Amino acid sequence: MSIVEPIIRDNHILPPDDDDWDSVFHIEWESDANFFTGAELRPRTPLCKATTDRQITLARAAALIIRTALRNIPVDIPDFDPSRLTGFRKQLYQWMNAYNSSPASKLVLGDVTMTAMLEIFSSLAQMGIEGEILAKIGPNIGGILQGTIDPMALLLEDGRIDRMQDSMELVQKTRAHLRAYLSSFASKKPVMNVLEVGASTSNNTEAIFEVFDQKNVSYTITDSSLPVLEQAKSPSMNDCLKLKALDVNRDPLEQGFSPQSFDVVLVNNILHTANSLEETLANLRKLLVPGGVLALIGFSDLSPAYNLIFGMNENVWAGERFEQLTYPASTEWNRMLQNNGFSGIEPATKTFDYVGQSSYCVISTAVASTQHLMVNILPDVQGKFLNFADQLSTSLADTGTASTIAPTLDSVSSRFIYIVLDNGSSPLTKYERLTKANNVLWISMKTDGMEQRDMHVVTRFAKGARKSNEGLRLVTLDVKQDYLEYSDILKVITRIIQVSFQEDRGTRTEAEYEYRNGKVLVPRVKSAGMTNKLG
Repeated sequence: MSIVEPIIRDNHILPPDDDDWDSVFHIEWESDANFFTGAELRPRTPLCKATTDRQITLARAAALIIRTALRNIPVDIPDFDPSRLTGFRKQLYQWMNAYNSSPASKLVLGDVTMTAMLEIFSSLAQMGIEGEILAKIGPNIGGILQGTIDPMALLLEDGRIDRMQDSMELVQKTRAHLRAYLSSFASKKPVMNVLEVGASTSNNTEAIFEVFDQKNVSYTITDSSLPVLEQAKSPSMNDCLKLKALDVNRDPLEQGFSPQSFDVVLVNNILHTANSLEETLANLRKLLVPGGVLALIGFSDLSPAYNLIFGMNENVWAGERFEQLTYPASTEWNRMLQNNGFSGIEPATKTFDYVGQSSYCVISTAVASTQHLMVNILPDVQGKFLNFADQLSTSLADTGTASTIAPTLDSVSSRFIYIVLDNGSSPLTKYERLTKANNVLWISMKTDGMEQRDMHVVTRFAKGARKSNEGLRLVTLDVKQDYLEYSDILKVITRIIQVSFQEDRGTRTEAEYEYRNGKVLVPRVKSAGMTNKLG
């Protein structure tokens, strides 16, 4: 949705020596990234039996490969000594043993006869790209554990691992969701520096890089093992991409990275690669500018088939353990993120499920500081907003924010966030004292019997107030919803208070909001290109 506002003449983009053209710009109201929850997914068609059977067969094939390898390796390789394994091979072997003795393995293989086992192995060629990869891994596990066979070569040959990930429904959904969020995030202010962590463990680089569509964006891709990263990414490298080594379990500043140098940090499979989520989040925070985005994407639950396939990449494994971390509950995510300089989980955070497997996209924002100022709610002089003010006060209390309701404004204090509930019944002169305040949220809403104040008048008042007081943070919310659910708008207001006043998000903040059709919108200046001057 958009409305055409001023025509602006911009000499910087005019064709040289041509005064017959003007640049036309207009305002488009777009959904705000701070309220982004993702597109509504169409109801999924119920899984057919063939799809479920295929996943079961792949899981059984992987379990059989693991069991067979553990039985045969000591026979086929007489001098094989598990205690001498190091690095990811040690972790791979430990995981194989743990899975083979787990209830999950016994459940998968409980009714598999020798005949069924032979049928499963012979059917791998018909099991798609996953079956093709498992058929390559199975006979070579002994050599992989010994170090005589490079497992990455098996994955990368004919683009197998990329083709597999591109075909996975979990990957498609997670990637599409992240792309949509980052596109919304980048509309506020150009993204200049992007860091991708664990890049060899996924196939998201090109898809995410294309979101920014800027010639001057710097995109750095990293992983704990640079040789493996170069092996995985070099064949399809974009000239704009830079490769570096980065171990998320160590201080990035000690690895040659500059503090607060990235607008976006994308981390793949943190539940697999992090020794400690808290310590890793603290390390990642050092790299982000205030207002920058941390995006964590990966798998939280996978079948043994995918775990075995991804386990061929040494960069998937953490340095201190062989099992992946459990996906935390929302309260635990919030605690860890907020303790390490982040906002907590953003509304864009989402999980996806498919045939008993799960993926996640966790979004959080780097904040320079957090302050919990008291709120002073100013209802209209006629008292029509008193009930709403009381509900707002209760809603704020639920988020830990104290508030008062004051029908009159006798003085202002830097210790308060002032919320104006404006239905147009009070003259603007009533609010002149607010020009001396530090934090003001002006909410324009309609009440019965009153004509809502022209928002352009409020905008002019706000611009004048900001001009006379450079320390004033004045944010406006224009509610254009005819049939308003108070519960919905209360959530919007408490969210605006959080992102605009309680958290320091640097320069990625908004001064104007509009609430329409259940959506929170923000203005964006768009160019309509060159238009011939009339007359």
